[in-house]
Amino acid sequence: TQLEGVEYLFQFRYNLRRELWSFSILALDGTDILTGQTVHVGIPLNRRAVGGPPGLFIAVSETDDIASPMFEELGLRVKLVYMTAAEVAALEAT
Repeated sequence: TQLEGVEYLFQFRYNLRRELWSFSILALDGTDILTGQTVHVGIPLNRRAVGGPPGLFIAVSETDDIASPMFEELGLRVKLVYMTAAEVAALEAT
């Protein structure tokens, strides 16, 4: 996936025991950028990703339910949204 001119790889995993989704960001050569970040609604998900996309990922619920997505819900009720660095800067300036 290309974000702001750079290609990244993404891995998504569901932990049945914890009932939580996590995702990882990798460089094209397979180098870890962010590993096992749990997906929670409304919380910036990649602030600690050194060398990763300059913008922010945030999980957004399309309903009033702000619980973390269950197995069937990621991509349906809960979507992962990417905000560019410019969009983040504009929001932080307000």
